[in-house]
Amino acid sequence: MKKQLNKWDQVAHFYLGVDMECVNKKLSSDLEYYGMRGKLSSLLFDKYVNGNWKPRLRPLDSMTQEEQKEFRSLNTSRDNKEQCEANNTVWLLKKHFDLFNLIRAGLAIDKTNPKI
Repeated sequence: MKKQLNKWDQVAHFYLGVDMECVNKKLSSDLEYYGMRGKLSSLLFDKYVNGNWKPRLRPLDSMTQEEQKEFRSLNTSRDNKEQCEANNTVWLLKKHFDLFNLIRAGLAIDKTNPKI
């Protein structure tokens, strides 16, 4: 039987290196005991991503004014449309912005909200 992929499974590879939070309390304490860090790596993805982990991402509306200025300066008038879009996407992913509405879908944690 083929595994049904959720939205996170389909886009996780874009977020390699992002902070992750283990939402499985038992697994979380086991990993802490063994000193594993909460960064998404290919090993972590393959072995544990099956609902135990959620990425900590930033909503797009959390972009600071300084970041907005930097974002607007990414592209020159000589860049073609496809190059501009690629530059923008890479920059947003590097800053760990949620480009796929994962926070709203409950598949990611809003990095800007402090833990309760």
